[in-house]
Parts: sequence; structure tokens; C-alpha cells
Amino acid sequence: MRSVFVKLCFLLVFALLVKPAAATVSLCLTVKDENGAELAAFEKLVRSEVGRHPSHALATGTNCDSRLLIELFRLGDSRYLTLRIDAEIPVRYAVGSDAELEARLVDGVSRTLASDPSYLLEDPSRLSSGERALRSILVRGNNSYRLALFETLARTDTGAAFAPGAAFELMRGADHFSVLARFAVASQPGAVVGSERALRLLGQVSAGVLYEASRRASTSGYAGLGVGVSLLRFEGRVDAADPHTLDSVSSVGATLEARLGVRFLRLYDFDCDAFVIGALPLFATKNPDALLFGEKGVYTPFVQAGLGIGF
Repeated sequence: MRSVFVKLCFLLVFALLVKPAAATVSLCLTVKDENGAELAAFEKLVRSEVGRHPSHALATGTNCDSRLLIELFRLGDSRYLTLRIDAEIPVRYAVGSDAELEARLVDGVSRTLASDPSYLLEDPSRLSSGERALRSILVRGNNSYRLALFETLARTDTGAAFAPGAAFELMRGADHFSVLARFAVASQPGAVVGSERALRLLGQVSAGVLYEASRRASTSGYAGLGVGVSLLRFEGRVDAADPHTLDSVSSVGATLEARLGVRFLRLYDFDCDAFVIGALPLFATKNPDALLFGEKGVYTPFVQAGLGIGF
């Protein structure tokens, strides 16, 4: 679970920092021929063939997105043509006549450029639906920052505990999908009476993915899933009738989260968000040195309902 959370956070950071890609892949070309006398003619043929592919443009300097190596060499009585884009698996042909060399070069350049990772990123039609969604978020996505106020309701051994809170969210999204990082804190001050349990502190760090029903409508519902780490601290009386038996218990662990909401006013420079988040801890709230929830502890899932604004 921890590795999944780390991957989601890394994805979000990468999404927030990645720069948009250019429309055409810039290509650095290196041509080698063991027969030095024919190198100039072979390089001219190679450049002419690469120039037939609008997906790539030959770079004039060393600043390029991809690097293509084309090499012609002899081994024994046979000639071999090798083409490799960056660190990808090379394409290699045994070549007989000069006419066969030209045919192999045409086929090899097409195959090699089509497998260029930079080209695949630029051409979403070649990607799977999941890869297209990820590419859409990373390359074409927009960043937004969100502030939210919410009320938390947590399960305890004697009923529900409430705590108001605030959250800061970072989001990057495009089309239907968004990635989200969330930092939240909640606390319920005040005295504890009888068998009440007070949620003194809830701290959350989480990351997730959201799916919005509409890409462009002013109002749209959405749903999402995420994982996170939560700190829960409860306070209450061990003996409901004795105010001197006040005790507290704290636990930290991973949580699974589901989120439902509605975003509205999306056609402006800001939007509003009404949401409900349900969190399932993968741990029981307990402390061997505390008496409040006993030795086995208490399972304390919680729900948050709130309103936020994004800009």
C-alpha cells in the first residue's frame, strides 16, 4: 500500500512539473559507413528518407528530443544495415545489392521512427486508452489549487465523533481525468462529557485519481479513488462518570479513500466543489499504553463532507 501511495504522489509531482511537448519530434541523426568513400552519398540518401517522415524534423544542433543512429558495416562477405533510436532495440538487416539497401533503408527508417517513445507520446492514437488518459493529464493538463472546509464524522466505540477541518489540494487534469494530492487537518476542541469521544486531531496526506462526467459543462459530477496516510487521535473518559479518567489514543496508518462530488461554476477562472469523502483505515486505532479503546483498539473509519474553491 505504501508503494502505491508513493507512485501516485510521484505521478502528481511529475504531472505538475512536466512541460508540454512540441508538435514535431526534433531528431539528431548520426550516419556511419565503414566505406568512407561512400559515406557522403549514403548520408544524403538517409537524410532524404528521414525527411519524408513529417513526425520528425532533423535538428541542426545537439538539442533534440531523440537520437537516431544508422550504420552500414561489412562482416565477412555480407553487409549489414543497423538502425537504432535512442536506447531502443535496434533494427538490423542483411543487405545484398544496392537496390536492396535502399528498400531496407525505407523499411527500417519507418519502423524505427514509428517506435520512437517521443513520437508515441506525441501521437495519442497509437496509445492504449489508459496511456492516452495519462498522456492527456501530463502533457495537456491544467494545474489548479484548491482550498476546502469540511466536517468529519468518525466512528468510535461509543458513537460518532465530529471535527471541523480544512484541506489544501493540488490538482492537474485534462478531459475527464485528474490526479490529486490532498493535505488535510481537523480538530474538535472543547471538554469531553460522559462517554463522548473527541477527535482531537486528524491529519491526512493522500493522492488519488478523479473522473469527471463532463469535460466542458458548467456543472459536472465526479468520482474518485485514492490512498493515503492518516493520523487519528481520540480523547475521552475511560470511566464516563469520572472526569479524572481522561485518556487519549493515537494511531497512524494507511487509508483507502473514495470521493464523490459536484463541481460547478467551471466556466469561470475559479470553480466550487461540494464533496463527500469516505476513508477506510487499514488499521485499528489503538495504543498498548492507553486504556481508552482497550488492548484490541477500535476500528475508526470516517467520512468528510465539505465545500471547496479552486483557482
